[in-house]
Amino acid sequence: MDVKEFFIPLDRHKLWWEKTFLSKLQPNRKINVYFSSNASGSHYFFISQLWFLSKLKNLGDIYYYIIINNQIFDDTKNILNKDENKSNKLSETIAILSYFGIDSNKIHCYYSSDCINKLFSTNSNMPFLFSKSLRLGSTKSLAMPKINSEYEYLESGQNYQLSYYIPKIMDLFISQSFHKFFPEDIDGSIDLFVSSWFGMPILSKIYSDFVEKGLVLDLKPLIISTKKLPFFGHNKKYYPVHIAPSIDMTIEDIYESILIYHVKENHMEQILKDILIPNLDHKYKLLDKNNKIVESTKFSDFKKLPYERKALSLAYSFFEFFKKINYKIENKKKNNYLLIDQKEDFEMLKGFFRSPLTFLILKECDGKTISEISKKLNKHQPNVSKIVSNLKSAGIIFSDKKGKLFVQLETIKIDLFKLLNS
Repeated sequence: MDVKEFFIPLDRHKLWWEKTFLSKLQPNRKINVYFSSNASGSHYFFISQLWFLSKLKNLGDIYYYIIINNQIFDDTKNILNKDENKSNKLSETIAILSYFGIDSNKIHCYYSSDCINKLFSTNSNMPFLFSKSLRLGSTKSLAMPKINSEYEYLESGQNYQLSYYIPKIMDLFISQSFHKFFPEDIDGSIDLFVSSWFGMPILSKIYSDFVEKGLVLDLKPLIISTKKLPFFGHNKKYYPVHIAPSIDMTIEDIYESILIYHVKENHMEQILKDILIPNLDHKYKLLDKNNKIVESTKFSDFKKLPYERKALSLAYSFFEFFKKINYKIENKKKNNYLLIDQKEDFEMLKGFFRSPLTFLILKECDGKTISEISKKLNKHQPNVSKIVSNLKSAGIIFSDKKGKLFVQLETIKIDLFKLLNS
């Protein structure tokens, strides 16, 4: 599929997008991509965003820098809390994106809290610029377009909450200075800033003001959004808990979530056609007139179904999709051994251990931080950080909340038969 089908540029960046990125496909052209989403998690909306991101690989040699939201802005109490339920979201995100064909060595994930700490500690002017940017905001910036509320199953005529608005402002600043915050992880600066379509109206309204006032530069990155996709299951006025279809749900749970939100038929059709069918080998589950689940390849069969049969067919197809992805995630979570059965994983592993420094670092991953390891080995911290980042992406080591590093694997296994036939 054409990359154009998956992304929409900011209006002022449309010409830049078409003439710079889409005019010539260059396999060796290195492109650094920044993506941040408030709705991170193992539900279909976030997974779909990652699938869209994987399509960027057609533009060149893509490196991904994914920001995982681990903070909750409480609008009623005006406080910021850490979301303790997101402890495994980094490895999950890497596993899902690699499932869609992206080399895990080219995926870097960060918690939003770490990025915000860098934002306010690296540049002494940043608190001032940030407060100034908030003053530029207006009720017009916060007004939610009708189409957004319809696709998000929210009441029409309301504003974006500050819990969504403020992170988007932070993203503008973080994406422009990312190479200063994490120099050990990135070569160059961010080229593309990808937003979900839901955040694009906010970015469009505030970006021009920020450029005009000199708060951000209209140079890099180019801003694009993913295509429009319905996202139901997160409005507490419908249901007290988050019930967007996700990996840990049963078929019955997914079906119930569709019915509770009374998901529109055209939205069910869009999800099946744009997300599920392409990821299910162009087959999907269909509840036929005899109430039997069968496989179908004709989208027209789905469109003819009555509402409840359509909802149940969608639930079965969701479940199949999640089952395939969950297999990849569970393989990543195994902490006793790493299975190598693909050529690209084997080459990645060889690259890791080509450097003697890798072995020295692994020996020190017994509760030390990157800084402590650098001092112990008398090595430059950026060099140590790069190796640590690669080892973490591969699931060989992990860090706790205090940044202490530990070896996660006891054994690395090589499936020679699969490797030779991959």
